Amino acid sequence: MIIEETGVLAESAGLKPDVLIVAKSSPPISIETSYDKGDADKDSRDRLGKRYKPTMEKIKTSIAVELEPALRKTKRLSGQMLRYAVHQLLPGGTFRRFPETGFIRGTHHDLARIAQAPVPKEDVEVVAQEVAKLVIGAAGRLAKEIPQKHLIEISQVLYQRSAVTGLRTTAILWLNALLVQRMLFGGVHTIPKTSHKPLECVNVWKKIREINWRAIFEPAVLILDDVRKISANAASESLKQLEEAVELIDSTKLGSEINVGAELFSLISDDRKPSAAFYTQPATAEFLAALTMPEEMDSWDQDVFERLKIADLACGTGTLLRFGYRQAKIYHERRGTKKTIEKLHKTAMEKGLYGADVSPIAAHLTSSSLAVASKQPYGKTNIGWVGVGSPNMTGSIEYIRY
Repeated sequence: MIIEETGVLAESAGLKPDVLIVAKSSPPISIETSYDKGDADKDSRDRLGKRYKPTMEKIKTSIAVELEPALRKTKRLSGQMLRYAVHQLLPGGTFRRFPETGFIRGTHHDLARIAQAPVPKEDVEVVAQEVAKLVIGAAGRLAKEIPQKHLIEISQVLYQRSAVTGLRTTAILWLNALLVQRMLFGGVHTIPKTSHKPLECVNVWKKIREINWRAIFEPAVLILDDVRKISANAASESLKQLEEAVELIDSTKLGSEINVGAELFSLISDDRKPSAAFYTQPATAEFLAALTMPEEMDSWDQDVFERLKIADLACGTGTLLRFGYRQAKIYHERRGTKKTIEKLHKTAMEKGLYGADVSPIAAHLTSSSLAVASKQPYGKTNIGWVGVGSPNMTGSIEYIRY
């Protein structure tokens, strides 16, 4: 965090942003303050598009905070109501202010939460579309060299309705594994960087699977090991495109914002309508979590998931479960430590989160998207799929009978 320093912006070396939040995993975000109808709103708007000099990354989100004059003598803003507005630079060079007029009222905790989303949702959508194209291209590369009978077998193994969806699901499983491997790169387990060589991937993924994260790597290893024996060249070319997708996500610093299941699965699936699949939007899930999980309902210590459970019995790709967990984590971070936060993740995965779906791939993506919320290992989860229905049924009606 940089406070009132000159020389941090490439375009205007003499400017001193009030607060500039800089993180390795996300673009910079500025916070401008003033007292009662001051210049915070104008300054915040002017910061958009400016670049943080050390990395040349653009500021795409800036927050204007208007403080009451009575707060001039206040040393701490804890417990005080603040007025703030969010300014964002959108793809194409347009701007957005939220709200359009006036200000949001909230505490410093609310302000901190806003600051955790430093990129506009439109940026995430643009990257998701580009990654989806690479996923579809990777699947197409496999389709060119793998015999039809093997394509049908892959779709059956993955419980998909067509060979096309089976290959796209295969590509998502591999992309998911590559993203988790990139997250674990180095670290205490000395995981190597990602590779497009099929046998290297299989061996590394098996190693990671033996350490932990079995739910993520088991199906990826199973399919890749079979595909590379049929056509090592097709598998390699497919993995090259998926590595490009990983690099794209990394370079745009959307690792914590983009989710393979939530953002991509709905874009590459061609059977949403026949399977009656409707995916919950992240903003909706976050709003519901905030409404149903008020801070006063519990102490939110590291053992909270020993007492409380969050369940979604038609979880899809897990958006509601992720944001329910995130809500609990936000409450805990206000009073916990790094060690207790790690314990929170372990107990959430093992005891606190329950999910089921009629799609095994959706359930897999739910489990893996929750797993990457921390690098800490965990044991057996309570997330899985219910084997009901048939190729001519969604499975949803049959599920109700259970």
